[in-house]
Amino acid sequence: MKKLYFISGLILVLSYFTGFSASAKSAPSIVGIDITFCTKAFWSGEQQTCLPREHGCCLHIGIEVLAPGSVHGTISKDKNNDLLFIFSKKTGILPATFNELCRNNMFLVDGDGTFSSDLLKQLSLPADYRIRSGSYPYTEEDGNIIVRFK
Repeated sequence: MKKLYFISGLILVLSYFTGFSASAKSAPSIVGIDITFCTKAFWSGEQQTCLPREHGCCLHIGIEVLAPGSVHGTISKDKNNDLLFIFSKKTGILPATFNELCRNNMFLVDGDGTFSSDLLKQLSLPADYRIRSGSYPYTEEDGNIIVRFK
């Protein structure tokens, strides 16, 4: 229970200070704080992951920063094998970037999009798969933008 209180308190403190410093400087905003907590593990800085051990725990905190021109979200495949890119209109994209990329219910890709080999494997896509430049339809649901790449 003490660990839970510690983690909750740490999140609140980090959220307060990172939010304050970002608004004070008009710098890019914080997208989110990712916490990894594993029992019977330790943090391996070399491998950037928690590794198993007999006792103890691993606690790693990562902070995602939203920079101009970037969009943070998730990508997955639907039942029709279309790729769905989903991001929050409020926290996944800066307003200027949204205005640049999203017009007339279309999401603009101004050049071919590529993927890491790990992501291609996870999505069961061919090694040469690319998102072709062009405009793709999107919808908005509950503050999330859903871009459909066919």
